[in-house]
Amino acid sequence: MAESPLDTVPGRIVKYTMELYRKDGVSAEAFDDWFTNTVAPKAVPVYQKHNVIKFALYRTDHKVSTAFQGMMEQARPGWKVSDCDVVLEHWVHDMHTIMAHSQDPEWAREVLKDQELWVDLSKSTIHIGYDTTYLENGAIMNLGGR
Repeated sequence: MAESPLDTVPGRIVKYTMELYRKDGVSAEAFDDWFTNTVAPKAVPVYQKHNVIKFALYRTDHKVSTAFQGMMEQARPGWKVSDCDVVLEHWVHDMHTIMAHSQDPEWAREVLKDQELWVDLSKSTIHIGYDTTYLENGAIMNLGGR
């Protein structure tokens, strides 16, 4: 049987991230409250059930992003600083884990409930791949000859 691009490399942890944008008219504070107090408490047990290794939320700060975009325009013209509201970060053993939790009936019933009221899915993006750490706590790693 031919290998699929969705087959993962044994021993490598898959990382996938989702950039989410709040719907027009939803304040940053209300969005954060909804995610923190409604979505996360319902999502975490489903992730746990499907053996997600780690789940984290990365909150952006639009004031900082806007200021940094101005700096980037000078240093690297054409580069765009993401203007998403949050990035959901997931680490899993394989692609099957992603599909298993996203197709779990509890996921659709509990976690995605009312999502369309809060999230502009037309702007959301997903990134998927592998982390490779080259520097951590001052230690160089994963570089040839080091």
